[in-house]
Amino acid sequence: MSNIERAVHRAFPGQTQEAIRENTLEIAKLLAQSTREDELQDEDVIRSLLDLSLLLGPHITLDKKLREAAESTGDTVSAITGILRTARIAELSGFGKIAEDRVRVIKKVQELKDDPKTLESAFQSLLAEAPWLIDPQWSPISANQSFATLKEEFQKFYKERTGKTIVVNDFSDPAKRADFVLSSQDNVLQIIEIKQAGHALNNDDMDRINNYQQIMEDFLRAPGNEEFRHIFNKFHMTLICDKIGLTGVHKTAFEGLGRKRLLEHITWRVFLLRTRKMHEEFLNEAERQRRNAAKSA
Repeated sequence: MSNIERAVHRAFPGQTQEAIRENTLEIAKLLAQSTREDELQDEDVIRSLLDLSLLLGPHITLDKKLREAAESTGDTVSAITGILRTARIAELSGFGKIAEDRVRVIKKVQELKDDPKTLESAFQSLLAEAPWLIDPQWSPISANQSFATLKEEFQKFYKERTGKTIVVNDFSDPAKRADFVLSSQDNVLQIIEIKQAGHALNNDDMDRINNYQQIMEDFLRAPGNEEFRHIFNKFHMTLICDKIGLTGVHKTAFEGLGRKRLLEHITWRVFLLRTRKMHEEFLNEAERQRRNAAKSA
């Protein structure tokens, strides 16, 4: 028995998981046939091939079971039981793979944050695409019309109020530097301000944060913006910055936003440690549940 076959049997050992094992091995063979011979000597390539096979095997089996159940005229209860069992394994395999990939991304960000060549705009772009880095429960939002319209109208409102142009996470033009990332999670607007590793927040930075906070508050309260207030009932700010170098009224304002829970300040170290720890715990739990599901199958 090859190493891949042994790995598949360890992943899906249950008596009722024969179909998953067969489909997973079939996928592995197909992937191997489309891979160059010299690459098959590379352990990293083999590991990737195996990971992909273990991820797709339960999903392919689930798809086949669903089609068989739809065409069957026999015992639908037993068919549904088998489908649910396979669906559970597929779900846990998928979640585990997502968490594993996220942990790899977090490790890469950890390496890049200390590179002076890495610009704040690069991290801003990353957070816009991967808000789960701030909170694992956040997921990338779809570009719904209400949120897109709010961003556009807020930029106009800001220009009218201050006379200055603001760019809110628009990364379509590399020449534009976004002022901050604006996201939406569970009907809460999330303003994410990110500074390079080692940066100390200064009074000028705090002036801008105060501006964002006050003008966003005024924007949501402005006549004619009732629809925005109905959809996005509040907003919150997250600041990723290693040091605080504020003085006087700026320090007082910063501490006041924290007390009101309008702003959360986290350092790069805590930011990466927290999100990595939560995803690793999720990964371990997903693997534990997948093994339990496999044993009971």
